[in-house]
Amino acid sequence: MQNPVNTPPIGYKFTPHSCSPQLGYEALHVYVYDQPTGEHFDPRRVFCTVAEEHRGRFNLRKLHIEHPWNDKETYRLCAGRIILEDHKEKRVEAFAWGGEVRIQKKGAFTPCTFRTPVPMLVFDPNDLTEDTLISEFEALLARRRAAWEPRVEEFEHRLAEADPEALFAAAVLALHTQLQTYPSTGRSAAYWKMRSWAEDALERLGEHGWGAGQIPALEEIL
Repeated sequence: MQNPVNTPPIGYKFTPHSCSPQLGYEALHVYVYDQPTGEHFDPRRVFCTVAEEHRGRFNLRKLHIEHPWNDKETYRLCAGRIILEDHKEKRVEAFAWGGEVRIQKKGAFTPCTFRTPVPMLVFDPNDLTEDTLISEFEALLARRRAAWEPRVEEFEHRLAEADPEALFAAAVLALHTQLQTYPSTGRSAAYWKMRSWAEDALERLGEHGWGAGQIPALEEIL
């Protein structure tokens, strides 16, 4: 969302990933106000999951950002959804694999920036491929969480401490492997779009040091 020069920033803006713009985004800039303009999507609050260190280990924390902001300014972002909610309770949602959250303290509004080293996905009503990808990745994480029952806290520690690049690479490999097992009769247009995305992601990963045999299994991380 672009704004005229010398006017306060409004709404939100996604920045395409510099290395893999076709796969997703590397940053999300959000401007949180306590009063709406009524002219566009006005973020009122933002929800995400971050990691906080406690006795030498990282724990998950659900972060709820509103204006004014009086807490820490920098957090370690964890894998999961980033949810923007406006004053009419409409939502914009993204999915990230981890990174950093920076929250500034300003008088009129609260700017917050989410940065991630690997592509962030966005729920898009005009492109169900990304929605399906997010659902598949969340299902992978849910299965790993279930595998740790009844020691769910260990899964949460591992998720909080996970390196975003390694987690992304492992999840993409797991998804690609899973897609190859689909019966030929169930391979719809959406299937081929997802498979193409996964193969493109694996190719980009290979260019950045995550070639064949170098990607850990998801079970090794979580």
